[in-house]
Amino acid sequence: MSTDALYIRPARPELDEGRVFARFVDEITEGGFRIMLGRRAVEILAHAFVQPGHSMSYRNTSFAERDGAIAGMVCGYVENGAHEGEYDALMIAPGNRFRRRLGAALMRLRWRMIGYPFPGEFYVEFLIVDSSLRGNGIGRVLMDEMEAKARAAGASRLTLDVAAKNTRGQRFYERIGMVRVPDWPPSRFGRRVIRRMTKDLARQT
Repeated sequence: MSTDALYIRPARPELDEGRVFARFVDEITEGGFRIMLGRRAVEILAHAFVQPGHSMSYRNTSFAERDGAIAGMVCGYVENGAHEGEYDALMIAPGNRFRRRLGAALMRLRWRMIGYPFPGEFYVEFLIVDSSLRGNGIGRVLMDEMEAKARAAGASRLTLDVAAKNTRGQRFYERIGMVRVPDWPPSRFGRRVIRRMTKDLARQT
């Protein structure tokens, strides 16, 4: 497949797009959001998605389309405390209030365990390509979109976290110029399950 057929566009504040976002996020986290938020996880995330002012908002998300169908997604933002808004967005969404509180608490715990991005960094929170279309360069195009946004925002570094077991993903990020941050995240819990990777934009031409 030629990437010339791809169209990268901003997400729209629509529940149907939020549901696509939610399903992608659930796949990325291997069902983690369904565990946190319960059977209504897709609807909760979709309603959060259409709200501005937090990291998982449509405003931070771009979709890759091919022939009118969504082929992939990326979500990223300049870190300025945007992740704090995730909790408020979850709490105004419909669904079981206990589940939403639990999800918000677990998300806070996640950030404390892996370490917050530094202020001013451009943080890529989610990147995924439809499983039937992987290996065709779509991920690179989406990351190019994030790098362009990072530069336009004046960020000096592009940053993301990837599962330590995801060696294929790490190799992909290395090919586009990202490097592992040594000894990060700091861990008191033994073997690390997350790797942080960065790209210094200030050194790029």
